[in-house]
Amino acid sequence: MLKNMFGKFVQKKHKKSKFKLDLSYVFLIIFSCLNCNLFLFLIYSICIVLHECAHIFVAQKLGYSLQEFRLSVTGATACFGDNVFYLSDELIIALSGPMFNLCSFLIVIASWWLFPVLYNFTLEFAFVNLFIFAFNMLPVYSLDGGRILMFFLEKHVPRKKARRIVVSLGIGLSFLLFLLFLFSCFSEINFSLGAMAILLFVTCNGGKNDFLSITEQNKVDALRAKMGIQICMFYISDQSLLIDAFRKLSRKTYSIFYVTSKNDVKTIKVDEEQLKALIKKYGPCTSFDYIYKNNQS
Repeated sequence: MLKNMFGKFVQKKHKKSKFKLDLSYVFLIIFSCLNCNLFLFLIYSICIVLHECAHIFVAQKLGYSLQEFRLSVTGATACFGDNVFYLSDELIIALSGPMFNLCSFLIVIASWWLFPVLYNFTLEFAFVNLFIFAFNMLPVYSLDGGRILMFFLEKHVPRKKARRIVVSLGIGLSFLLFLLFLFSCFSEINFSLGAMAILLFVTCNGGKNDFLSITEQNKVDALRAKMGIQICMFYISDQSLLIDAFRKLSRKTYSIFYVTSKNDVKTIKVDEEQLKALIKKYGPCTSFDYIYKNNQS
């Protein structure tokens, strides 16, 4: 019994935590304390965490699982276990965070009309939300605005080229802000411009583990099919979602799914290409059972 308890303790101790706190964020906390801006920093931290929670909530509702939540000097970042996102889902997830901050700002502003006394307590919270909304909507990779711009660019150019365009825009904007900072040195130095320029440059060069869209994944599969690879078969319930099956796909194998009901009344064979066609038609969070019933009717 003691051995089992010790084993559980070790297993729990070595279990990988989803929450990560970068050392850079700790330095930011210390810097805020030294400059007597801890209260404003706490409000900012709360707002960016809520911003990222909105991303996580929407992503999980769409069927994606959280792998890691990280706090760093560039803000909060949610990493999902899925490297492949359905293209329209990526747009919805990217919009959810900024829209949460914008709605928070509008709700607080509206509350001032009903309860004017709240103005003195919520002013910083309102405008920090407005700042986070405006900053994240910049067309810079890998901010939400950059991902939204990539969504529209992908309709006309390949994803890699779209990413290069958005990264170039971000680097150009960071250099422009840095030039404005240099010009401010000749009159009244604006350190905010310099900090913003550095932050945007770091953001542009981040996010190397880029999400692939399902449309790009199809090209990978086409090349993979020519090479001759091992076939992998799965038996799954008809109550499973399409995204559950999609997560089982691997570049090293070609997958075939046998979808069965609880009573084994029917068995449907679905290969990778058919699965992707179903996702495109019905959406990733649709069950096989729903599709079967829809086709029967």
